[in-house]
Amino acid sequence: MTGAFNFLWGEAGNCFAHHRVVSVHQNEPAGSPQRTVLVASESLLAAWSAFGSWAHEVIAVSQADGVAAVDMIRRRRPAVVVLEEAFAASARGAALVTQLQTDTEFRGLEIRLLSAERVATLQSCHAAHAHTPVSLAALAKPVPSRHAVRIRPASPVDIQINGNPATLVDLSALGAQVCSSLVLRPQQRVRVVFPLDTGAVKLIGSVLWSVFETGVRPAYRAGIRFMPALPLPVDEILSRLAASQIVH
Repeated sequence: MTGAFNFLWGEAGNCFAHHRVVSVHQNEPAGSPQRTVLVASESLLAAWSAFGSWAHEVIAVSQADGVAAVDMIRRRRPAVVVLEEAFAASARGAALVTQLQTDTEFRGLEIRLLSAERVATLQSCHAAHAHTPVSLAALAKPVPSRHAVRIRPASPVDIQINGNPATLVDLSALGAQVCSSLVLRPQQRVRVVFPLDTGAVKLIGSVLWSVFETGVRPAYRAGIRFMPALPLPVDEILSRLAASQIVH
């Protein structure tokens, strides 16, 4: 890789200061996957596009369409996704962050946030610094990793959501990922029942994110947060679920 002058955040906080860094993009082969996806407001996307050829090293997606953003991340497999901090704090943004953190399909993905101050500076300085190489990921701060470990059952197991059957994809003490033919929408409150061999465990949950998947058996894939947490250890729940569903 060859060296390049990138512009990182200056101490004054209102423009960019020069630092000698190494560009991670310069020796990537033609047609290689982009390494960063920016999910942002239309105003920030417009400002970012003014950075010329360097802007093309980042895939920019509107935060107004969460489904399109997830689809782009799934197809391009970036190393980093950058969001505006204000958007991440909203219901839709929090749902997107949760999906990216909990869906095993996105394991290893780093999520970073742009503060309101840095968003404002990018928008105000873009004209003066058009075509200037900017390290977008370096301007954003990382989102802490989830502490609740999710475990996949050894084989598919069924649970109930609002009295309808659903398949459990993975489980943690704080929530679950499920597939269901029942419509599941973000912020929806649901009744979750684990039919264990010695009696059912019933919980109230909130849908954090959901995606409708087409295919042979169309279904809603969703992340659910429990309120409160599971009353039993995750491995015990999974073991007793499996035991309850053995066909004799």
